[in-house]
Amino acid sequence: MKPNPWKWDEGLNAYALTCDSTADFLSADEYGYGPGHSERQSKTGSLDFTRTHNYDEAVKLLGEGWPEGVNLASQLQAKLSYAMAAADTVSERFHATWDVAGEEPDIGRYLTGEPENMMDYRLEEVPSFGRVASVVVDGCVSGGIDEKHLREIAVMLAALVDSIENTGIRCEMVIRYRHGRVCEGGSKACELEHWVKKASQPLDLPKVAAACHPSAFRRIAFRWIECLTEIDSGYGVPLTSKRKHEPGSVAVDMSELVSHVGNEDAILKWIEEQRTRLMEGVQ
Repeated sequence: MKPNPWKWDEGLNAYALTCDSTADFLSADEYGYGPGHSERQSKTGSLDFTRTHNYDEAVKLLGEGWPEGVNLASQLQAKLSYAMAAADTVSERFHATWDVAGEEPDIGRYLTGEPENMMDYRLEEVPSFGRVASVVVDGCVSGGIDEKHLREIAVMLAALVDSIENTGIRCEMVIRYRHGRVCEGGSKACELEHWVKKASQPLDLPKVAAACHPSAFRRIAFRWIECLTEIDSGYGVPLTSKRKHEPGSVAVDMSELVSHVGNEDAILKWIEEQRTRLMEGVQ
């Protein structure tokens, strides 16, 4: 077994660990358990809590993808109210031009004697090619949240990523799990980061959906936490990540999305709103 992979991060005020890919995220079982505790919820968690029968099934699910989640996400996609824009021109913006006549004067140009000192604004199309949108998910949730609700949220997030990529904008996705009072007798926090998709990678929707499945958190992320010293029997308390968000990103807290489950209209509205925010923020 490999030694404890966590490192203390002063900026985060927590033990920190980054998995740069799903393959890295699924390597937790290569590491030994931390001292001072006997918790093994990653292995003993029930089907009702994790929606997998055992840890190996969870690893297979994330490694191969979640087809059922993709089918449900595709059904949501078909019901979205917005019209998908063409892949090469997804939005428009106003762009300033200067001429001898226009909408308003440019005082600086006028004072320097520049004849073309009048500004005008023209609408131009913004190509989506080369643009990147980031979906940043806080995936640490209370143990009291039903796994069925977590699966519905996973479908929502997969549909969001799929809808963005369908416009020609490249989407990246990262899930962060921050736990407070989780180890060393409840005195320390930890923060785990799982890069599900980089902008340069093609979309593998079954794996995106699987990355948000309840077993991703309640088995795989739990297994990483079990590498720490003296972990809390309830695996701490869910907190929001302290890592900075990239410009143009949309932060999503899975706990807050519970209020949307079971209401298809609310789900569709949320996906459309987040997609719009992302597309307005990308450069």
